[in-house]
Amino acid sequence: SGSLYPIFGAWAADISALDKLNLSKDVMQLILKRLEFLDSSTQEVLKAAAVIGSSFERGILEKVLGQSADLALVKAVQGNLLNWDPPDQYSFVHDRVLEALLSGVSAEHAIQLHQKTAEALDSLTSNRKGPSIVTAVLSRPTLVLNRNWQPVGVASVARSLTLVAAERARIVDPT
Repeated sequence: SGSLYPIFGAWAADISALDKLNLSKDVMQLILKRLEFLDSSTQEVLKAAAVIGSSFERGILEKVLGQSADLALVKAVQGNLLNWDPPDQYSFVHDRVLEALLSGVSAEHAIQLHQKTAEALDSLTSNRKGPSIVTAVLSRPTLVLNRNWQPVGVASVARSLTLVAAERARIVDPT
């Protein structure tokens, strides 16, 4: 808007122009507006990252996407949406960024991304003996999310994961 401008290595503000700015008082709306400036492929990468969680490894994200995420991650770090912890760890700068991204993910797409995330995580342990975590969990009642992304039926999923972990422990150390 031209309200801020550089002068000799510092920033100056036009106070009267700042007073005229129509800024949303809702943080979520400000973040959504900021995300609109990103190209669609970067937005899709960030949505997949948001499904993984508030922090993630680049390798897991790329397994979920089936492609490199380097350019999108650079853009997100430069846009102050992600923090980078070299060499390959990233985290969202604030939970509200994660929430804003998830608000733009349909239920069907979220299910697909969760499935791909589970498969990517499972591939890290595929050299271990015993049933795949994905296979074991998908053969039991699964986690369902309501429209507000609140878990429904968490007890059955926790029970399933506990049983899978116990079975894996028994296979690894049968004593």
